[in-house]
Amino acid sequence: MTSSIRQTRRRFTALRAMLIGGSRREQVLFAGVMKELLAPINNPRYVIIGKEWGVRTYGVSFPCPSIFARRQQDAEILRRQLDRCLTHCTMVYTRTEEGRRTLLRCQTRSFLNRDEQLPRILTTTSE
Repeated sequence: MTSSIRQTRRRFTALRAMLIGGSRREQVLFAGVMKELLAPINNPRYVIIGKEWGVRTYGVSFPCPSIFARRQQDAEILRRQLDRCLTHCTMVYTRTEEGRRTLLRCQTRSFLNRDEQLPRILTTTSE
């Protein structure tokens, strides 16, 4: 099983993630995780926030998928992978007062919550 994540900048930001190979169960799990990761931010346990020049950019925020959010160590693994592939990022636990404030900023500023401005295209292919 291999996976590849690539970000490209054109007219709008595109994220491409592929799972090549894997069992049917792994394919379903991967699709579910990607759907949660790219869904609008509602009430996740952890939120992953991108950084530019060391400052949080709430516009590049992702909800941590529930399968990773069960344990802090698992959420940290996902954050490190996103940090390596996409952008420098931090992870915030949203069940504290400060975390709630951060979550509200993410909900109001994240590109994932701007449905009317972004085309959403989901495609699946079998290889």
